[in-house]
Amino acid sequence: MSNLVTITSKIYDASGKYVINLKVKSRYKGSSRENTNKTDKDGLFIFQGSPNRTVEILAKPPNVEDYIVIKTIDSSIISSRKNPVKVSLPKSIEEYHKEKVMPTTKGIVTTGFVAQRFEMQSAPN
Repeated sequence: MSNLVTITSKIYDASGKYVINLKVKSRYKGSSRENTNKTDKDGLFIFQGSPNRTVEILAKPPNVEDYIVIKTIDSSIISSRKNPVKVSLPKSIEEYHKEKVMPTTKGIVTTGFVAQRFEMQSAPN
C-alpha cells in the first residue's frame, strides 16, 4: 500500500481575502468518492491522498446550489501550513452573498398566464 501525502490548501476569494468556514471537498478526478470538510480559521483545507494522482478541489460558496471545481492539482505537489497551495474562488464572498438561490421547480410549469372563461365539454355518453 502506498503512503498517503498531506495536501495543504488555502482558499481565497476573488478579492484576495482568505475564506473561513467554507464548505470544501477533494476527490480524485473522475471519482465520486469525496473528502468533505470546511476551511479552518486560517482559510486552510488540509486533506490526504495517494501520490501522483490528479485531485480536484471543490467549494460550495454562499448562495450557490452545488459544489464547483475551483482547482485541479497533482497530489504530489509540495505544500505546508506555511506554504499552502493557493486556491481562488471565481468571485468575492460579498458577490456570492448578493446572489439569490433560485429554487428548482421540478415538474411545475409557471407561465404567468391565467385561463379565463375556459369552457369545458363533457364526454359523449
